[in-house]
Amino acid sequence: MIDVLGPEKRRRRTTQEKIAIVQQSFEPG
Repeated sequence: MIDVLGPEKRRRRTTQEKIAIVQQSFEPG
């Protein structure tokens, strides 16, 4: 899994936030 959060990696993400991040990272730029 690609960590695009960087320093925010310490913070725990909720399921929704995780899904949103994953979707964004999988979205074609």
